[in-house]
Amino acid sequence: MYFGVGVLILLLFFPQQIAVPCILCACIADPIMGELRNNLGKKQVYTIGFLICMFLFLITWHKADMWMMFLVSIVGASGAVLGEVKKLW
Repeated sequence: MYFGVGVLILLLFFPQQIAVPCILCACIADPIMGELRNNLGKKQVYTIGFLICMFLFLITWHKADMWMMFLVSIVGASGAVLGEVKKLW
C-alpha cells in the first residue's frame, strides 16, 4: 500500500524525469540491495545500490547537459540509498 501511495504522489506532483527513475530505483535497486545484504557487507551493498541508482538516473537524464546529468544522478542515487540505509518500521 505504501508503494502505491508513493508512486501516486510521485506521478501527480513531480515531473516525469524525477518520477520514473525513483520508481525504477524502488522496483530494481531496492530488491537487489535487499538480496545482497544477506551475502555481502553493508558498505558493498550500499555501493552497488548507489551505482545501480545512479545508472537509472543517468539513462533517464541522458538528454540534459553533462553537469546536470551527473549532479541529478548523484543526488538522486544518494537519496535512494539513504532511504534504504535508514529502516523505518
